[in-house]
Amino acid sequence: EIKALLRHPSIPCRPDDEGLADQLLLGWRPADRPDVTCFAGIRALPPAHLLRLTPGGVEAPRRYWDFDPGLVVRFATFGECAEAFRERFAEAVRRRARSAYPVVVSVSGGLDSSAVFCVAETLRRAGTVACPALVGLSYTGAEGTTADERAYLDEIERAYGVSIRRTDLASLLGVIDEAESQAYASETPLLDSMWQITRRIQTAAASAGARRLVTGHWGDEMLHGTEYVVDLLRSFAWRTAWRHLAAFDQWFEPGEAWALRKQVARELLRYHAPSWLLPFLKWTRRRLTGLDSRRRWLNTAFRRRALRIAHRPASIGRHAPTAHARGVYLQARMKYAVQCMEWNNKIAALHGLDYATPFLDRDLIQFLMAVPGEIQNQGGVPRALVREGLAGILPDAIRRRRWKGDYTDPVNLGAARDLAAVRTRFAAATHAVEQGYVDPRLVNAELDRLAPRLAGPDCVASWELTDLIGLEAWLRVFFTQGTQEPTT
Repeated sequence: EIKALLRHPSIPCRPDDEGLADQLLLGWRPADRPDVTCFAGIRALPPAHLLRLTPGGVEAPRRYWDFDPGLVVRFATFGECAEAFRERFAEAVRRRARSAYPVVVSVSGGLDSSAVFCVAETLRRAGTVACPALVGLSYTGAEGTTADERAYLDEIERAYGVSIRRTDLASLLGVIDEAESQAYASETPLLDSMWQITRRIQTAAASAGARRLVTGHWGDEMLHGTEYVVDLLRSFAWRTAWRHLAAFDQWFEPGEAWALRKQVARELLRYHAPSWLLPFLKWTRRRLTGLDSRRRWLNTAFRRRALRIAHRPASIGRHAPTAHARGVYLQARMKYAVQCMEWNNKIAALHGLDYATPFLDRDLIQFLMAVPGEIQNQGGVPRALVREGLAGILPDAIRRRRWKGDYTDPVNLGAARDLAAVRTRFAAATHAVEQGYVDPRLVNAELDRLAPRLAGPDCVASWELTDLIGLEAWLRVFFTQGTQEPTT
C-alpha cells in the first residue's frame, strides 16, 4: 500500500497533478498510463509486469505476460461454443469459490451476478469446489422501481432452495459520511456512489465468517461491448450488422438502444480514422458532447494543465487486429479498470475479505476476446452465449431478462441528500481550494447548477458531486492528518 511508503521519512507526501487529472477528468485524458498514481514520486507496477532490483539499481518494468488479441476461436455450431463458455465460466467460478471458510456472493438478480451464484452453488452441491457454505447477499430497491429485482432473487431461492439475505438500500444512500475513511482505505479520491451499501454487504459477509467476497462485476464490461458491429461492417456483413443493430430495440429501453447505436458510430469512426486525425476528433467530441461544461469548479490553471494531453490518442490495445478484441482488451487493461480492481481489493480488505470476480479470470477473458462478438450475441441477443451456455443452471426467468436493474434514482437521491453538507463544507476554506484544485469563486455557482440535475435521468451530476467530495476527503486525510487513519 502507498500508506506504508509515505511513512518513510525520505519520501515526501505530495499530490501528483497528473494522477489527479486522470481521476477527475475521466473520459478526457488517455487511458494508457496505469503506473501514474495520485502521489508524486510514487508509481504503480502495472498488471503482468515485473520490476527487477539489482545491486546496480532498478531496471525498467518489463511485461512478462499478456493476452493474445490476435487469437480467434470458432466452433462448428453455436451450441458447441455455448458449451465451451459454460466449461470456462465454471472453471473461473471454481477458482474463486475455493475456501476453507464460507464464501459470500453478492447477487442482485441480474444476469451476471446470478450466473456466478447459481454456478457456484451447482459446483458446491456436486462436490467439485472446496467450499463449506455459499451465502448470498443482496440489496434491493423500493418495490416497483427500476432498482427492484426481488422477483429474480425469488426465482433463485425457489430453484435452489436457498435463502438470500437482503438489505433495503433506501436508508443507505449518500457518500459524504465516512468519505475520509473511504479515501484513506482506497488511497485515491475515487469514491463509491453506493458506499453505504458496499460497506453493509461487506460487513455482513465478514459477520458470516467469510473471507472471500465474489461478485458479478465486469460482466457488463466483458460481455456488453458493441465493437463487434464494427467488425461486421468492415467485413461487409452489412445485413448481419443491421439485424444486430435493429435487435437493440427488442432488448433495451429506447434511450439505451439509441445510445448503443451512437456508440457503434463513434467506434466505427475511431477505428477507421488515421492516427493523425484522432486528436482533432477528440477535440470535436469534447465540444459537441458538452464535456467541457463539466467540473467547472476545477481551478482554471489546473484544468488547463490537465487538458494539455486530452487530445492525445491512447495507444493501449491498438495492436489488436479486430475492434472486438481491442474492446475486451481495453476493459482488462485501461487505467480506470485497473484502478477499480485495486479499489475493490483495498476496500474488501477493510473487512478481512478477498475480493474476487470470475469475469476477470484471464482464461475466460482470453476466450471472450477470441470468440467473435457476433457469435457471443447470436442473432442480436445480448449475452446469448451466457443465456444458452447456462441453460439448466440459471432460472429461465433470469435467462430471458430483457432489462437491467437501474440504480440511477438511489444514487441521485443520495447525492441530493449530501448537497447541503457539501455547500457547508465549501462555504469555508477547504484543502481543495488551498492547494489550487478548486476555484472558490465558481464552486457555489456550480453546486447551484448541479442541484436540479440530481433529479435527472442519469448519474452524471451525482458523479461530479461525488468527485468533489472525494477530492476534498483525499486531500484532508493524506495531507493534513499525516496519513493517520481517520476516526469514524
